Amino acid sequence: MKFRFLILIMFLAVIAQPAGPQQPNVPLGKDQVMDLVKAGMETPELVKLIREHGIDFDLSEDYLQALRQAGAKDTVIQALRAARPKPLTKEQVLQLVAGGVPSERAATLVKQHGIDFLADERYLATLRLAGADDTLIAAVREASAAATAQLVVETSPNAEVFLDGELQGRANAQGELTMTAKLGAHALKVALNGKKDFEQSIMLAGRQATQIEARLEDLPGKIVIQTSPGADVFIDGAHRGAADGAGQLVIPEAAPGSHELRISASGRQEHRRSISVVPGQESRVEALLADLGSPRPQSRPVEVGHRAEASSEPSTGLRFPVMIEQGWMDEKRRAGYLLIANGRIKYQNEKDRAHEFDAPLSEATGLKVSKVLGMPLLYLWVSGKQYKFYVGNQPENVRDAIERAKGEP
Repeated sequence: MKFRFLILIMFLAVIAQPAGPQQPNVPLGKDQVMDLVKAGMETPELVKLIREHGIDFDLSEDYLQALRQAGAKDTVIQALRAARPKPLTKEQVLQLVAGGVPSERAATLVKQHGIDFLADERYLATLRLAGADDTLIAAVREASAAATAQLVVETSPNAEVFLDGELQGRANAQGELTMTAKLGAHALKVALNGKKDFEQSIMLAGRQATQIEARLEDLPGKIVIQTSPGADVFIDGAHRGAADGAGQLVIPEAAPGSHELRISASGRQEHRRSISVVPGQESRVEALLADLGSPRPQSRPVEVGHRAEASSEPSTGLRFPVMIEQGWMDEKRRAGYLLIANGRIKYQNEKDRAHEFDAPLSEATGLKVSKVLGMPLLYLWVSGKQYKFYVGNQPENVRDAIERAKGEP
């Protein structure tokens, strides 16, 4: 028993020496671990020693069984399973050479443990000056090419992570992905549908894991507005441009979310509404501005001079810009014209012909003027079917024009 105790004391004295030029801090060998177990070293101290130094050998079940028979507890076995040979640092490799460790032994340690740094030519020259031969230099070069480090990317859940153009995997539900990559410079890219790609150049070096926070921003949305030619468009109070000659304005980049849209033009009724922009998608808005009402004439409406489409119709008629209400949402309104001529009433719409009609005035059997959310609305029954039109501030003009045309011979 005294002999075992003396072995333990002597061994601890050796491994407890601080790392210096004469004694590099090397991992434990399999014989050293066995000797400590047989010497009766307390389990907590042995576990701590294994964690601090690591091991330089591969575990086999036969060896673990032998340790158990020698008295090793399960916590020691678990510590050994978790322990891996720690890669050597720049200082440790240099200490091996300067401390007089034979070159072949130093090369073996480098191959077993690897290194945690990139060995450039300047460092290799320093090793040569310290006494390293070609065998050790070759081992360091090989270990440098194979040296790796952990990279932890924190981002959005399920985001794809690319390293140097190759997919490494997807972030988990917590938005994290851990990978191992060779030391040196890399190009990192993180991508997710509806988000802007995150791209960054990174440098992996040293034994510590590199953590990168890759916050993904929403892609902008696109807004396409169809309105009256020349109308000014405002988003959240900011002027974004004017519609072209065809009545279109494209806003290529808009922040996702809800926005207040305002469209105005001289002589026309202003249009206001809320719009929602979806990341990476196109939002379309149709809002033809109704003419502001004109003073009611004594005989005929002043909007005359529109040439009829068919030659059998007279060259003049009554033409009113309207928006048909197909549903509750603004997106379902379609702009067009009510045309009264030659004893007939028509609704024309070049973009949505499904709701057009052309009927005798005698079949316009019902008229009603109302308001919905403050907007003037004309209810019109034609051939037994109800239509709803937004017609500007004075729907009475249209109603009076229809009634007057029906009374004409």
